[in-house]
Amino acid sequence: MFGQVSSGIGTLFDILKYLLPAVPMTIYITVSSFIIALILGLIVAVGRVSRIKLLSKFFGIYTDVIRGVLCWCRYFLFISAWERF
Repeated sequence: MFGQVSSGIGTLFDILKYLLPAVPMTIYITVSSFIIALILGLIVAVGRVSRIKLLSKFFGIYTDVIRGVLCWCRYFLFISAWERF
């Protein structure tokens, strides 16, 4: 029905031949994202515990909004999965 079935090893090596050139870029993007997230997280954490009221409130609201968005995303994913059953 789907054509000729080839051995698993041959197919795996054919796939890896196309995927391996992308590994360095994947590692670069992963490390870059980690560094950016670390810097932003430190800025937000230091701002949140700051003695400056306005700064502390701003980063407190920012943190609550980000947490709320993630919570809503999980909620809608759960609802959409639940409706399929």
